[in-house]
Amino acid sequence: MDADSRPLARPQLQNNTLSTYLPLLYAAGVKQIMCASPLSMGLLRSAAAPQWHPASPALQDANQAAIRACAAKGLKLEDVALGYGFSSAKPQRAAGRETPTVVGLSTADEVHETMRVYRALYPAGGAKRTGREPGEPLEGAAQGLEAQLELEKECVRIFQESGTYNWTWAVGV
Repeated sequence: MDADSRPLARPQLQNNTLSTYLPLLYAAGVKQIMCASPLSMGLLRSAAAPQWHPASPALQDANQAAIRACAAKGLKLEDVALGYGFSSAKPQRAAGRETPTVVGLSTADEVHETMRVYRALYPAGGAKRTGREPGEPLEGAAQGLEAQLELEKECVRIFQESGTYNWTWAVGV
């Protein structure tokens, strides 16, 4: 799929296309945009992608490399992906509202783990959702996120070097 025919994608570690379009959408008068699927339909997690997932073999291989990079630092890919997804949606210089992030969860444990990641980024009265690039610190965030930030950059590098960064697929609604 060439870049001109791609649907808008969500800000996440493997695809950050939406950040390019947000200023244009806001300027066109779009009132609300939601960032969906920071886990890329279950791809960006430590378990194997669902069998039905449309990711190419190259993207699945890059994803496995990202899983290994996170595991080597004692973190899970899903935690790194959620951490970036929760805080990346609004470009720092774009006018407009903060962009809500929608996450699909299947179990109570996934809800608890997701909230743990969210609270680590946004403790009460802490960081603001002003948007950022992978590896950039959050304004007002708690200390101790260095491994998270470094892995964001590493995962993006893995997807870029594999040629699968900003690769997407059409989805039916």
